Amino acid sequence: MTRRAGLIVLLVSVVLAVLLAWVLRTPPEGAGHLAPAKGQESGGLTARGVVPPAAKPAAVRGGRLKGSLALPEGYEVTISAVDLAEVLDPTPRREDIAPLDAPQSVGGDSPDAPKDDETVIGVVVDGVARAYPFSVLDYHWAVNDVVDGRRVLVVWDPIAGAAAVYEGSIDGRAVEAGASGKWYRANALFHDRESTSLFPAITGRFLTGPLTGRALHPIPFRRETWRAWRERHEATRVVTGGPAAGGAPAAFGSDEQAWATLLANASDSQPALPLQEWVIGFIDPIGKPTCCVIKELPEDEPLRLGRASVERQPDGGARVTLSGGMWPQQTVCRFYPWASLYPDTEVWPQERKDAN
Repeated sequence: MTRRAGLIVLLVSVVLAVLLAWVLRTPPEGAGHLAPAKGQESGGLTARGVVPPAAKPAAVRGGRLKGSLALPEGYEVTISAVDLAEVLDPTPRREDIAPLDAPQSVGGDSPDAPKDDETVIGVVVDGVARAYPFSVLDYHWAVNDVVDGRRVLVVWDPIAGAAAVYEGSIDGRAVEAGASGKWYRANALFHDRESTSLFPAITGRFLTGPLTGRALHPIPFRRETWRAWRERHEATRVVTGGPAAGGAPAAFGSDEQAWATLLANASDSQPALPLQEWVIGFIDPIGKPTCCVIKELPEDEPLRLGRASVERQPDGGARVTLSGGMWPQQTVCRFYPWASLYPDTEVWPQERKDAN
């Protein structure tokens, strides 16, 4: 081989090496860990008695109540499990309703504690009790908290009437959330600040963004009066937080029925229940969505539905446990947001459904 031919071979080898390195380059920092793991749900609370949400929102139905065809500004939506045309955008500014981060809390005897008849969301994390008053949630919609070293995310959709509590992490990566100003099928969407992935309060399952298909793990909670919660947990602390600018649900107007009509993705058939009916919706271990009319639940003993035990609470709420003490994905909410996500939901009592 001549010297010239050798130089040509060397040059070609260098070019090929550079091209191969470019193809196999390492992804930018922070990109890899956001990709959903195929065929794997994130771990976390399952071993502690919580059933991970198995059911997925319904497939797109006919494109009713389409929003803007433009992609939601400021959000990564190249990956999506839903038709983006159904993502409504009435309040385009992200976190126009400011979430409450690292909130302060006080003891039950503090003058800043809620009134006895005020409703709270109560959780117990590793033996530590914490309450979140609706007077705080109404102004923030999302609370990013840490209880006994564990991240806790409380979300509240006041139009749907849906509250839920989730572990504020996925595979050890923190998830901090806030109201996105976007809506999907009668549900306000919350966003993960880092990935901009969107999820509704009811499911905790991400519908768009790098976390699409992944789900936050639910934490057991009670929805009851401050008096009732304090009697259960004398050492509880309660979160405090003043009004945030522009954060009151009154900003959406006082006519909830008008919002129901605007946001509900109702089917052409007669709905099984009135849109505003209060229900307890839950997902069983095989992924079947079910909802029970709260006012129809027996008051003296839990309702048994297969493996599920549905307990009516004296303050107008309800909660569901499964055999073995497992906690399924669940929320108290109005019927229309639940049925909009799960149009094939089972309805109890069955005669209410058959009557329509």
